[in-house]
Amino acid sequence: MSTPSFIGVLCKEGIIKFVYCHSDGYPSYLGKMLLEHYNTPELATALVDLGSLSMVRERLAPDEGETHRFDTPVRHGPKGGITTAYHRDRGDDLEIDSIVVDTPVVLKTAEALFLNILKEENITYCYLYNVADKLWYAADTVRDNRFFVLDENFINAHT
Repeated sequence: MSTPSFIGVLCKEGIIKFVYCHSDGYPSYLGKMLLEHYNTPELATALVDLGSLSMVRERLAPDEGETHRFDTPVRHGPKGGITTAYHRDRGDDLEIDSIVVDTPVVLKTAEALFLNILKEENITYCYLYNVADKLWYAADTVRDNRFFVLDENFINAHT
């Protein structure tokens, strides 16, 4: 059984780009993975730009000459596993959703809009990288129904 989640980036222009992630969306896996391997505006954006994801791992893409496909992904290795994306690795359509936040209180409005989508889609976990403050935020729609800064405290409280 999988634990789906959404991963998003709140851009400086007030646009949230977000994608579906199928597996291991709980904070002790995906939350840690995002903090340890995708904790810059460039890496968070590059992750979301892959489109819908099957599984997030330590690396975004294979090195030259390294074979990585949807049916034979690189799960482990000296440099870590490679994130598996439906578009790049299986040839599916590129799926990236977006929301425009056009109010002066961008972060709070973005969080509220995103929480509504999570509830509609019945998604428990969500991660949102805010490019302006260079932080990951996380929400658990079952336990808290609001966003918190993604850190070890959040991860430990949601294990």
